[in-house]
Amino acid sequence: MPDFRTLFESVPGLYLVLMPDFTIVAVSDAYLRATMTKREEILGRRMFDVFPDNPDDPSATGVRNLKASLESVLHNRVADTMAVQKYDIRRPESEGGGFEEKYWSPINSPIFGENEEIAYIIHRAEDVTEFVRLKQLGIEQHKLTEELQARTQQMEAEIFLRAQELQDVNRQLRAANEELAKARDQALAKARDQALMAQEEVTSILESVTEAFVGLDREWRITYVNRQTARLNGKQPEEFIGQTHWEVWPWSVGTRIEREYRRAVSEQVAVHFEELYEPLNMWLEIDAYPTKDGLGIYFRDISDRKAAEKQREQLLIQAQQHTTHLQKLAEATLAINSALSIEEVLQVITDQARSLIDAHQSVTSLTIDQNWSQAINSVSLSDKYAAWRDYDEKTDGSGIYACVCHMNRPMRMTQAQLEAHPRWRGFGDAADKHPPMRGWLAAPLTGRDGRNIGLLQLSDKYEGEFTEEDEAIVVQLAQMASVAIENARLYEAEQNARTQAEAANRIKDEFLAVLSHELRSPLNAILGWAQMLRSRSFDQKTRFRALDTIERNAKLQTQLIDDLLDISRIIQGKLSLNVSQVDLVSPIEAAIETMRLAAEAKSINVKFLILDSELQVNKNPKSKIQNPKFLVAGEQNRLQQVIWNLLSNAIKFTSSGGIVEIKLEAIGSNAQIQVKDTGIGIDADFLPHVFDYFRQADSKITRSFGGLGLGLAIVRQLIELHGGTVSAESLGVGLGATFIVQLPFIKDESISKDELNSSLIPDFSSLPLQGVRILVVDDEADTREFLTFALEEYGAETIVAASAAEALKALELYNPDVLLSDIGMPEEDGYSLIRKVRSLSLERGGSIKAVALTAYAREEDQQRAISAGFQMHVAKPVEPAELVAAVSSLAFGS
Repeated sequence: MPDFRTLFESVPGLYLVLMPDFTIVAVSDAYLRATMTKREEILGRRMFDVFPDNPDDPSATGVRNLKASLESVLHNRVADTMAVQKYDIRRPESEGGGFEEKYWSPINSPIFGENEEIAYIIHRAEDVTEFVRLKQLGIEQHKLTEELQARTQQMEAEIFLRAQELQDVNRQLRAANEELAKARDQALAKARDQALMAQEEVTSILESVTEAFVGLDREWRITYVNRQTARLNGKQPEEFIGQTHWEVWPWSVGTRIEREYRRAVSEQVAVHFEELYEPLNMWLEIDAYPTKDGLGIYFRDISDRKAAEKQREQLLIQAQQHTTHLQKLAEATLAINSALSIEEVLQVITDQARSLIDAHQSVTSLTIDQNWSQAINSVSLSDKYAAWRDYDEKTDGSGIYACVCHMNRPMRMTQAQLEAHPRWRGFGDAADKHPPMRGWLAAPLTGRDGRNIGLLQLSDKYEGEFTEEDEAIVVQLAQMASVAIENARLYEAEQNARTQAEAANRIKDEFLAVLSHELRSPLNAILGWAQMLRSRSFDQKTRFRALDTIERNAKLQTQLIDDLLDISRIIQGKLSLNVSQVDLVSPIEAAIETMRLAAEAKSINVKFLILDSELQVNKNPKSKIQNPKFLVAGEQNRLQQVIWNLLSNAIKFTSSGGIVEIKLEAIGSNAQIQVKDTGIGIDADFLPHVFDYFRQADSKITRSFGGLGLGLAIVRQLIELHGGTVSAESLGVGLGATFIVQLPFIKDESISKDELNSSLIPDFSSLPLQGVRILVVDDEADTREFLTFALEEYGAETIVAASAAEALKALELYNPDVLLSDIGMPEEDGYSLIRKVRSLSLERGGSIKAVALTAYAREEDQQRAISAGFQMHVAKPVEPAELVAAVSSLAFGS
């Protein structure tokens, strides 16, 4: 439902918002005051339950007529304006109870929803009680006036009849002979006396009426005016006599007054009309009656009535405008709420604002943290400004705009006020290109935190200047726009987050599928050959082939696990380097040698080119590198891992008979390694993601090449740890690829070490563990068997335990020299075991040297093992020589 509460509570008129079943859903404060009710008492209730008829006043038909009007709106789907209705408003008992008589002029307007059905009815009432009471008083006065006028007209007729009789008498007297002269003179004297008496009687009557009266002869000369006429014109009665009507009132010439008077005389009919008396700005109601001698005119002042009628017309117009504005606000609310993107919200607000206010220009500007260089502007212009519709100059938020945005207050100015404002035309370098302004109305846009996020502005109203009501509407629109913009931002953020989450889930699912495939594939060969070796006898060549396959696939699976662990360390920022001085030729040659068989199997020609850059030879006398050319600070094994990954990818993605070229050269202060192949190339869309985690150009089940897609991500992280950069280039699918690594040359040779490429695993030619008693703890029987066999091959004596409890018993019974324990065991893990061991006394083995041998191979797993009490952490799978070296270093302190 639209926010009718916000729209209607503060409006000054009497408003109700009803559902189609006449349930009240919103009410203005003015309506509550007029009906002496409270909002919580009427909201949610049907209107006619809240405001019933007064059974004691049959003349109060307003409620019944209102119900008929509302039903008419529902039936005809158009607004219905009711005549003035009488309502009996019930007073609260706290104010004495009873009813108060009110006269209201209601308008009921439908509001349509999205399905074109009537969603709401806006009921607006105009209180005309005072006007009706004045009107009733005026009607009573008018009745008295009409009665007096009728009496005056009757007396006038009698006077005329008497005058006629006098004329008859005069004719009879003139016809008499001279003998009757004396009698005639007496009769004439008597007649004159009677005429004077009649005239005095008429004069008395005319002077007693409240209306003004003017008598005219056939030449339009004034023969008589009463005192009311003289008073209205500010003169004495005798000043009018003998002058023509047009001399006394020249302004009436050519007006309706002249036309009506002449029509009354020419057609011998009475006329009745109303006209404005311009000299006094007074409205007159005029009656003119033709007589045989001229024209009798009555007129009265009706200015108060005309003012009341005009006021009512203005109130009706205002009510209609209010209703129209409210309808447009409701439509704007629906349109704004239906817009999803910020751009749609801005355009809807801009268009709706111009339509509601009837302006030629409307602009909405949205900023982020007052960054006007990236502001989003929406413009709506009428045809008057069609030439500026391509205007797209951006403002910088200074000048007059800043007054609104910085203070978060609306502004309303006429054109004169705008041009006189000191900050006008200071809002940007493009001000001269802006459409011409004519007045200005602006309201700020504010976020939920109260900070300004832009403004809504209008200029050049169709008629007149911007009003206070216009400002209130624009402020409401700006508030709605601010909420809608915030909602649109949240919606877009939610959509982006959803898209990113979906993409991440998709990548995760694809990666897990690839991981499952890559981990299971080596197991197929390992388990298959292991089962065949157990069930059948083979010749030596086949047996060596089977063992070689098992070892190769086991190493492949180990490499996959190492890649996962490296990525885990990289993501957590725990991957570190054992830095020394390295000649890049050495790890490159080692990687080439490692991949030589794979290249030969596909008949791929691997070329290694070294471009001499005349670098200085290392003069460090302790260095065993002969004629070093490309010295960098780094870790030999990690750099070899980088080259191996790049070379492995190049060989993997290059068809049989192709070429892979490795070029090493100096570029300025950097050494550059370029690995270029003639393989399948990289699609332009995937090229930006080639170094991302868990990303492969082809992650389908039917893909042609294996791997987890982690190698290049590891390469990028390792090179960046060395202070270098790595990039990829490709002309497209089928056109090969080039990977370029740059590493800074070493600047300080003092970090070099004597031994740079020595093996961590010693070469045992004897039995290095001769006489060492080792307690092996692991819940897996196969692992225990392998460990005891390997250790005993190098001279050790072993005791096995399948659990932590067995290990504690064996520790006290056999007093071993070294504890070799798994971590992940049921019931009680290796961490618990070593803590219990360290709590024992020295005599009971509490200080035994201990190695954690576990599949938990992360950096934090190693740290946790050391913290728990182990001296060393070795990750599974482990080669026998590496295991022997670890145990030997603990047993003999080497």
